[in-house]
Amino acid sequence: MTNYDALSQACQQQKQNLYYASQDQFIICFIGSHIALTQFIQQLEAQQLITGESFVTVGQRVSELSELADSLEQAQTLAELYQFYEDRSPFLSGAMRTEWLRQAEIPKISLDKFKRALGSDNQTLMVTLTRAMFAKLSNEHVAPSYARQVAFLVLNVLSNYQTFSNQDYERQLTAIDNAPTIARLEEAVVAIVQRYEPKTQPSFSKNVRQVIDIVAQEYAQDLSLTQVADRLHLNPVYLGQLFKKEVHTSFSKYLNQHRIDQAKEMLTHTDESISNIALDIGYTNSGYFYKNFRLICDISPKEYRRQALTQPMR
Repeated sequence: MTNYDALSQACQQQKQNLYYASQDQFIICFIGSHIALTQFIQQLEAQQLITGESFVTVGQRVSELSELADSLEQAQTLAELYQFYEDRSPFLSGAMRTEWLRQAEIPKISLDKFKRALGSDNQTLMVTLTRAMFAKLSNEHVAPSYARQVAFLVLNVLSNYQTFSNQDYERQLTAIDNAPTIARLEEAVVAIVQRYEPKTQPSFSKNVRQVIDIVAQEYAQDLSLTQVADRLHLNPVYLGQLFKKEVHTSFSKYLNQHRIDQAKEMLTHTDESISNIALDIGYTNSGYFYKNFRLICDISPKEYRRQALTQPMR
C-alpha cells in the first residue's frame, strides 16, 4: 500500500481509529462485526484504495487486547500465502485478488486449541481438531481457496515446532495446492499432522529459562513482561520476541496457561472455593478467572471439578 492518507481518511470516516502504517502495509485494528468489516472492505475497493498489487488479509477475531498480536500474526501469515500463490500464478485477471477479499465475510478459524495440543505433543487431539476445523469449513460452504488458507496456517504452526527440509515443505505445499476439494484437502492436512514428529525437550536460552523460572515461582504475584524484563535488565520488546520465538507463545499466554494449570490441580486435589483458588493463582477478579478458565478448558471451573471428582482413579 502507498496511499496512506486516503486510507487514514476512510478509517476516520468509519470511526475506525486504531490503525498505523508499517513499510508497505496499512494495519487496521477493526472494531465491529464481520458484516461491518465486509462492508468496510467493499467501500475501500469501491474507492479504488485496494487496486493493482494491493490486497487484504484478515486475522481471527479476538476479544482481549492481549490476543491482538496473534491475530496480526495470522493476517501476516496469510499475506505470505497470498504472495506465494501470486508468485506461482500471477493474478493477471484480478480474479484471485477479488476472491481473496471474500475472506472478510467468513469468521476466521482460531488455531489456539491446535497450538495448545501441539505444545503438549497430543497428536491424537491435533488430528481431532484438524478434522473439526475442516468440518466447520465444509458446513459453511467456503471456497477451496479459503480452506487452503487454513491448511497453510496449520502447516505454518507445525513448522514453528518442527524444522522441515525444503523438499518436505515443498512437497506438503504441493499436496495442499493439488487438493481439488475440501474433503481431499482435509485428508492432506491430516496426513501432514500425523507425520509430525515432536521435538525432544526444548533447550531454552538463559534469558528465557530465567523467565520460565520466575513464572514457576511467582505466578501467583502480579507479573508482567515489563517487570520481568526490568529484573533481567533487558528490553521488554526484545525479551517478548525472544520468548515467543523459543516457547512459541506470548509471555501473557504462557503465564495465563501456567496459572490455569495450577488451578486445575487445586480443583482436583483440594476443597478450596473457586474464588479462593482464583486469588491463590494470581487473579484478583474471579470473573476474569472464570472467563480465562473456560477459554482454555472449554468448561467452567465448577464443571471441571465435578468431572475430575467423578472420573475413576488411574
